[in-house]
Amino acid sequence: MTPAPQLETPVLFLVFNRPDTTKTVFKEIRRAQPKRLYIASDGARSSVSGEHEKVAAVRAWVVDHIDWDCDVKTLFRRENLGCKQAVSGAISWMFSMEEKGIILEDDCLPSPSFFSFCEDMLDQYEGAERVLSISGYNPLGAVGWSDDIIFSKYFFSWGWATWAKCWGIYDAEFSAYLKLQRSGNLPTVYPGPLERAIRSRRIGACLNGGVDSWAIPWNVTHHMHQRFSIVPAASLITNIGFSNTDATHTKANKWDIAFYNHSGDSKVVNSIVKVRTPVEDKRFTRKFLRREAVRSILKIMAEKYQAMISVFLARGGER
Repeated sequence: MTPAPQLETPVLFLVFNRPDTTKTVFKEIRRAQPKRLYIASDGARSSVSGEHEKVAAVRAWVVDHIDWDCDVKTLFRRENLGCKQAVSGAISWMFSMEEKGIILEDDCLPSPSFFSFCEDMLDQYEGAERVLSISGYNPLGAVGWSDDIIFSKYFFSWGWATWAKCWGIYDAEFSAYLKLQRSGNLPTVYPGPLERAIRSRRIGACLNGGVDSWAIPWNVTHHMHQRFSIVPAASLITNIGFSNTDATHTKANKWDIAFYNHSGDSKVVNSIVKVRTPVEDKRFTRKFLRREAVRSILKIMAEKYQAMISVFLARGGER
């Protein structure tokens, strides 16, 4: 039997302190056998007991289990930089040596067709000025989309790919957004008041230090440049990080579990498709925005309710 060809596109595997999810995701990387594998890990947090040992064990396990012909490079931080700096820095590190690449975190389990989908889209749309990235994850799932790919104004970070030239415009500090906000021209990018409110809340959380995210500024970079992410008509990623106590952003969360399709779909997505002029799929935008709006409103209400309970309990339950 002829072995499957090795994956030509380099892969960046982002790991940290979760051996179980790391091993599961790594098995799929091993099946794809990329010819060039980049492994990056943030440093352990000194405030978390036992994390140094976990981080060291994960790093050693991954390196020890690369058993195919592969050029391996590692970026193992000594200090903890946090999610935003560690991940964005690792992506920049890979793209200092590569023109394009696939990025997988340690809780994003790819389906068998994920790697070929990313590789085909990277090749087919490399010259498309309005395409900034390829997302392997579809939060709405396979719900009767008319094409195998969707041009989305929203980027999804659970398993994705891009080109070095595109990552070069990553705006970590939201400078373009803030400039547009000061000029009063945000409606040119976010026409609806609800979408502006959702974006403002999330960006504000990043700017005030409440959320440590690289993905939110990368998403907003897509919006500010009016560029798209190619999304498959069925999700090619299952997030296996929910309910994991070591997760950064996907700890057991009833809002995320209720509103996100966090499991991969069984539908096979044809990645050998006719190259089309990128045009926003507004049906996808409307459906996703509606879901985001409901999720955000319910989450805000729950947080306020929880805060009221906390105050009540802190006062000893006085009436």
